[in-house]
Amino acid sequence: MKKAGAFIFLLLILLSSCSDVKEPVFEEVENFKVGKMTFEEAALSANLRFTNPNSFGLKVKKIDCDLYVNSSLLGRFSNSEEVKIPASGSFILPVNGKAKTFVLLEQSGKALSGKGAFIRVKGTARVGRAGIFRSILLDYSDTLDLKFLNNKQ
Repeated sequence: MKKAGAFIFLLLILLSSCSDVKEPVFEEVENFKVGKMTFEEAALSANLRFTNPNSFGLKVKKIDCDLYVNSSLLGRFSNSEEVKIPASGSFILPVNGKAKTFVLLEQSGKALSGKGAFIRVKGTARVGRAGIFRSILLDYSDTLDLKFLNNKQ
């Protein structure tokens, strides 16, 4: 019984310390690629570079999110692999998904004109450390330069 009590106490400490977690800082989009494209949708992939401001590492198991560009739903995206986030370091989160072709082309045109775009990401992520994971809500917004859209490969 003492072992179970110690485990629960340790679990409570770990979960309460998660409340002090600072959000990663978005840096840039790298390796943006357009895959198969139809009139309705396009397959996209990219690497998102972040910096972890925390003095401890984490793991991201799963991300599912909707990406809005200038209030238009571009598409649904998820991570393509589990990612280890180093303590106080930079990391890359590979994502892929399906985007609405019309919205993608419209935003590419705006990128050519040099205008930034209002980006909003809404969804969930499964993150944790020391074998303890929990789902968190994502709701991130920022103005982003879309120049990476013109560097399609």
